Parts: sequence; structure tokens; C-alpha cells
Amino acid sequence: MGKYIDELGPRSSRRARRRKTNRVLNILIGIVLLFILLIGGSLFWNNTDDERADSATKLTTKKTNEEQTKSNSDNRLTNDDTENAATKEDKTTDTVNYEPKDDVETMDDQDVIVTEGSDDPNVIQTVVKANWEPIGTNQTGEHVSSYDKDSLDWEEKLQAIAYALGVAVDEMTVWYVENGGSPHTAIGTITTSQSSDVYRVYIEWVDEKGWKPTKIELLKENDKANGED
Repeated sequence: MGKYIDELGPRSSRRARRRKTNRVLNILIGIVLLFILLIGGSLFWNNTDDERADSATKLTTKKTNEEQTKSNSDNRLTNDDTENAATKEDKTTDTVNYEPKDDVETMDDQDVIVTEGSDDPNVIQTVVKANWEPIGTNQTGEHVSSYDKDSLDWEEKLQAIAYALGVAVDEMTVWYVENGGSPHTAIGTITTSQSSDVYRVYIEWVDEKGWKPTKIELLKENDKANGED
């Protein structure tokens, strides 16, 4: 019996030591596992926070881009409206400031003297423009007034008359062109395709500068309708 007790004692002691060792190992393993869980959880939450921050950044960037796009669109609309308004204004200005082609001046310009009536009972109105200028000439040498329809002087007479009326030569019907009382003056009786009015246009020759209008008379009736030019 004593021998059995002696043999049991050391064996029991070893078992106790093993159990103690196992407990220590289990505790260490538990600590390690807990540590692993803590580290894993920390990484997981960090990743989640990063993803949330990234998502928030993307949403902010998207919103900013959308606002910028809308702003650019509004600016384009504003610019388009401004350009359209400017274009409309330019068109209106062009209409208001319209000038006849080929620098032809009309009787609506300033510095125009209009006189009603005349000593001639056939005259309704007399018009004189202060800024009429000679039309220029291609003639050389001493000027000789000509009423030959094929001559350069005749052609330049008609150009001066058309200039006074503010029309093109081919818009006129020339009823009569006569000497105005001297070799350097002439008078044309004219109607135009633009109206039924009858005009008597006075022109004079300026040396080296050509024919220049001096007066227009608006007539009651065409007193040269049966005449010859």
C-alpha cells in the first residue's frame, strides 16, 4: 500500500504540471487569438473608414463637377443670349445707319436747303445740297460740252444727274438734256423707276474735277415729254 502511494504521488504531480502547462498554453493561445482579432478588427474598421472617406470624396467631387458643368452651361446660355442680343443690335444699327451703295448720297442728308415754289409755275419745290461734289472725270485737255449720246461728256453728265438724285443711271429715264446758258452748264429733265415724280436737275462743269450738281427742281408735270434730247 505504501508502495502504491509512493508511485501515485509522482504520477499525480506530473499530471498536475501538465494541466497547469495546458492552462498556460490555452491562456497564451487565447491572448494570441484575441490580439489577432483586435488587429483584424482594427484593420477592418480602418478600411471601412477609408472607403467611407473615399466615397464621400467621390460624392463631393461629383457634386462639384455637376455644379461646374451647370455653371458652364449657364455661362454658355448667358453668352449666347448676349451674342444674340449683340447680333440683333448690330442688325438694327445696320438698318438705321444704312447708306446707299457706291457712295451715292440721297436728298435725305443734312445741309439740304428746300424751297417751296418758284418763279416757274411748273416748279413745286427746289432742293440744293451744300455737300454736292464734282463726280470726277476721265476727260483730258480743254473741256468741250457735248450732247452726243456716244460721247464721254454725255455719259458723265448723266452720272452727275444720277448722283444728284441718288439713283443709278440705268434707273433714270432721260427726257431732255439741254444747255444751261453757258458751255459749262447743263439741265436734264428726268424721271426715275422709283417714283412718278419729274425732276429738273442742274449741273455745272468744274475744271479737272468733272460735272457737279447745283440744284434739283421737282416739277408738277413733265414739260419735256414731247421734246427731243
